Amino acid sequence: MNILITGGLGFQGAHLARALFERGYRVFVLNTPSLHSRREWDVLRTLTEGSRRIDCIWGSVLDPSVILPVVEGIDVVVHLAAWANPDKCTEQPFQAIETNVIGTQHVVDAVYQETRRCRALGIRPPLLIHGSSCEVYGPARRLNEVVNGREVDDKQLVSQDERSEMHPPSVYAASKCAADRLVNAYVETFKLRALITRPCNVFGPGQRSGRHGGVIPTFVARALAGQLLVVRGGSQTREFLYIDDLVSAFVKLIDLAQDKAPWDWPQYENERVVNLGSGQRVSIGQVAGYVAEMMHIGVEMTDARPGDVSGFNLDSTYAKSLLGVYVLVDFWYGLDAYIAWARSQ
Repeated sequence: MNILITGGLGFQGAHLARALFERGYRVFVLNTPSLHSRREWDVLRTLTEGSRRIDCIWGSVLDPSVILPVVEGIDVVVHLAAWANPDKCTEQPFQAIETNVIGTQHVVDAVYQETRRCRALGIRPPLLIHGSSCEVYGPARRLNEVVNGREVDDKQLVSQDERSEMHPPSVYAASKCAADRLVNAYVETFKLRALITRPCNVFGPGQRSGRHGGVIPTFVARALAGQLLVVRGGSQTREFLYIDDLVSAFVKLIDLAQDKAPWDWPQYENERVVNLGSGQRVSIGQVAGYVAEMMHIGVEMTDARPGDVSGFNLDSTYAKSLLGVYVLVDFWYGLDAYIAWARSQ
């Protein structure tokens, strides 16, 4: 099976490329050139097994002349190329929307062209797996109760399943929401085979730290440098999914989709959107406190960033029914593993 990963030299894409290669798939990665991506490619290019290897195509999802020929002959396209940092998207909204929305349109259109070709030949059309985000839902609202004629907030959060309304509060979330709905529109109009994944916050070895990096890598990097951990807000809660578990879910989705009949699966919207949560919610303040204690460093509290979400309550029941057990790494164990990895670098 031939699999193309856009953004295949990014954090999630590179981990997925390795896992798919190890399962015997023919893997192609598409990525824009950068210092980080070239370093990642130097590692991946060493993976060979007989005549099988990982191939890299240097280019951007914003260039249809690159995308169209690459998708021909591909069985599965995993679309992960995106601006994934909310702060960066807020600072440069036009570029974020261009990459996350227009880039997705180019990828989806290429999959559509390949679908037409395959159907004309009577062969199975490609599957598109689009990497969206739980951020599209916005903050989980609280259940309200009426007591003595007055509405009061309850502590229980309303569950956010695949049919929940989307209320993206930031430029990043809005761009992912728009791309998500664009994929769905192509499916409804042109009958593409597509799955839309909405994972929670993913972390693990190789994730970028710093100004435009993930919160866990940034905390750990600052602690290793002997700097205070800067916590923006702190009370906001998140579900964190270890990278190995995200990769496991993607691999299971690919295997499942290839085994499914008929060829047009998934046909209905309630089949094609999949939340990927860990089931463990922790506050950013708790994470910072744990890293600070483990690494003997102080914490500085500041205001929350604009558009930040107070918390999610992701319902991943459908993923569990579809994939079985895909979450194997407890959050705190994964955090310890990440700290150990960061110390070894």
